Amino acid sequence: MRKERSKRTLIHPTLILFGIVGSFLLLIPLVHAQSSSVTISSNPVKPGPHERVIVSLDSSTLDLDRSKISWYLDGELKLEGTGQTSVGVRTGDVGQEMRVSATIVTQGGQTITRSLVFRPLEVDLLWEAVTYTPPFYKGKSLNSSGALVSFTAMPHLIDGNGKTIPPEDIVYTWKQKGVVLGKASGYGKQSIVLESPTSDYDALQLTVVATSLNGRYSAETSVRVKISDPELLVYEEDPLEGVYYQNSFSGIEPADKDTVIARVEPYYFSTDDVALGNLKYSWKIEGQNIDVPEDEQGATLELRSEGLTGLYNVAVNVINNNLPFRVYQEANTEFQLEFK
Repeated sequence: MRKERSKRTLIHPTLILFGIVGSFLLLIPLVHAQSSSVTISSNPVKPGPHERVIVSLDSSTLDLDRSKISWYLDGELKLEGTGQTSVGVRTGDVGQEMRVSATIVTQGGQTITRSLVFRPLEVDLLWEAVTYTPPFYKGKSLNSSGALVSFTAMPHLIDGNGKTIPPEDIVYTWKQKGVVLGKASGYGKQSIVLESPTSDYDALQLTVVATSLNGRYSAETSVRVKISDPELLVYEEDPLEGVYYQNSFSGIEPADKDTVIARVEPYYFSTDDVALGNLKYSWKIEGQNIDVPEDEQGATLELRSEGLTGLYNVAVNVINNNLPFRVYQEANTEFQLEFK
């Protein structure tokens, strides 16, 4: 009587790993041989859209250098040869899937296949410093010591059906220096406001991870916002026409009016402190304090030309008195007025 051999079913597992990027990636290594320890990996691990990636094979038990390796990009042969353990590829658009496969034929005739599937996603991180700039200023308001900075994540997550996931349906995880900011993180929490370090050489660093509700699609990015020094620019102010913002005082300025009003604008000081009157202004003419108590001095200085001739050096210092929070928010500048 013949004994029937017991049948064994080999299960080929599929391991799905979800990576995160500043741009991200969906990694799906497909394993077709359980008997070997061949691994496939990419560098960078989490590439973004249109980024060059090196995909590599490694094994602690097989001699890959003597194996024939064929690389396929979306099913088409890209590279083939003995010992070809790596290949360079470039990811596509956001959400565009790309499959990189390697078929290994060992000297002993064993065939092994490894694959990675890339679907790059990304999230942009916008920031805006809550610091002062005068009207009609077209530049970006810079961050200064102790100032508040507003961050907004702009995710570009596309699901397996090619549909864009709305930003309000995404879970945001905010991290500062690797520490999760629990209260600021969560479903739909797309924005966050942080206070900059008070150090004059440090920077504000922040990371955001945007993840779909089902956890399958994710993207990560980081930003480093440096701290800039506040600046002072001085303009002429007319009682009727207002401030002439088109030109600031620099070098020698002719004082050809009976009264010259100089107005200093405190660029990149905290907006709330400017509005609340926490800035202290100190004016000097020819190195001498003006005849106005310091606590009464403000952003403007009125100079009458009567009795004045020649060049006069005018200096102004501005400091934020909201201490200790804005300890390094201070600036000074000077200019010359020529009276005839």
